[in-house]
Amino acid sequence: MAEKKLTGSLLSILVIKIAIMVVVLVIAAYLSLRLDFSRGKIYSLAQVSKESVRKLEDRMVVKVYASEELPPSLISMDRYLKDILAEYKIRGKGKFSYQYVKANSPEHLRDMAQQNNLQYMVFQSFENDQMVQKEVIYGLTIEYQGKTEVVSLQPNMESKLEYTLTTRFRKLCGVELPRVVVYRDSSYQYFPTDILEIGLDQNYRLSSTDLALPLSDTPIMLFTGVLDSLHTEQLYNLDQYIMKGGKVVFLQDRVTTDGQGVYAFESNLFTMLASYGIGLGRELVLDINSDLRRLGGSVDVPYPFYPVVRGGNENIITRNIDGIALYLASEVSNLDTLGLKYTPILKTSAYSNKLRGPNFPIEQVLQTVPRYEIYNHPPITVGAIFKGDLPSYFAGDPVYSQRPGFVPKSKDSELIVYGDRELIMDPDNPRYGDRNFIVFNAIDYLRGDESMINIRSRSIRTSLLDVREYMERTNMLWGDQVKTEKRIKNTVRAISMIVPPLLLMGLIFVTVGIQNRRRKGIVL
Repeated sequence: MAEKKLTGSLLSILVIKIAIMVVVLVIAAYLSLRLDFSRGKIYSLAQVSKESVRKLEDRMVVKVYASEELPPSLISMDRYLKDILAEYKIRGKGKFSYQYVKANSPEHLRDMAQQNNLQYMVFQSFENDQMVQKEVIYGLTIEYQGKTEVVSLQPNMESKLEYTLTTRFRKLCGVELPRVVVYRDSSYQYFPTDILEIGLDQNYRLSSTDLALPLSDTPIMLFTGVLDSLHTEQLYNLDQYIMKGGKVVFLQDRVTTDGQGVYAFESNLFTMLASYGIGLGRELVLDINSDLRRLGGSVDVPYPFYPVVRGGNENIITRNIDGIALYLASEVSNLDTLGLKYTPILKTSAYSNKLRGPNFPIEQVLQTVPRYEIYNHPPITVGAIFKGDLPSYFAGDPVYSQRPGFVPKSKDSELIVYGDRELIMDPDNPRYGDRNFIVFNAIDYLRGDESMINIRSRSIRTSLLDVREYMERTNMLWGDQVKTEKRIKNTVRAISMIVPPLLLMGLIFVTVGIQNRRRKGIVL
């Protein structure tokens, strides 16, 4: 009798718990509540993304064009796309909607894609014991107030999807973007800079300056580097912009090439930066982790003077950003003459070196197989933040210091310096296509806006299980990096296969032992 009452009580409690769970789920569904326990909250929109659709004045419609059969590399992408579009819809308060366009046939879908400037992709698959090629269409359009934006979707794009969509939404809605002034010298036009320019246009309201005249009250400047000295008037206007509170992101090195060889050059800009306590090295930065180029034959040759670095976890500007290819970079150092606060934000790996000039032996570097015993220099800083009070470079000048409105000293100036002018350039390898994120992040950091930084950093987040990232971050010098990485992965894989079954067996033994003791207790 007691056992029946106990069983009835347990059943009643179970029914009540299930009923509570059902009610909670119904309420959550009605209120469109979502809980995101993923690393970095990748399934939750950032504040800037929520605001981009929350303040819509009219209906915004996203139309997805997708082939009926997507390859495995796009299936997970499609699931993530649906999740994030559903999140935008919740925040859009009835003015944001999305739909998957239905086509009568693959030919019909292709016609619609062509009308919207969406390109098809070709994937290989193994069917009926043979390799076949399939055309796949996957992309979307965004329609708002008679304007349309087109987004082509690619494999492995999940993590930067929010950044891509939010920047397009903001552009279509005419959101008032933050103001940034850009200095481009006369050689800028000789570089392919489409990726940088498109990114700048999507993120900021731009104006240009040649520094021939004093600058207006634009608070942030992007200085894209020089290959020669500035006119004294230009240097003065740049100095006074900083003295009056202007913040600058410098992209500047001291080494360049004319196509025939590599050489160092001089500029009065370097002298002014040195007066601020900022040093740019005359040596060429090398790293065993570098871009690969094909020379003549079919073998890829490492170019150590094209280091490929990754942002560490210490600073929000470069955090989680991988694949930052630098071309002929210079070291950025603190000359420690003014007591500035110096924060490195970008470094090479623990397998680095420097190539000294004036005659840089590039051919010798290419002909030498990179070895760890050669590349034994500690990490080299190639990007840093400088903060503090700065004296004007013209403070002792008898002419310029007497000009009306001259400011002899700044208070709490903040400058970010990357030792690579070629960050303006489109990389010829699409793998490094997002490297200019560190430029946009630096601008937003100086603006005091972390929201856009967060979704850019989310876009290329390194896994916690990335062995090489851990080795580089902790400066582990364990001989051959590739072999060490492989051994660590094999060890972790073996542990992951062995430990769970052992834990399960242990749990079973413990459970059985407890049950046996309870039975014995009942019998007694």
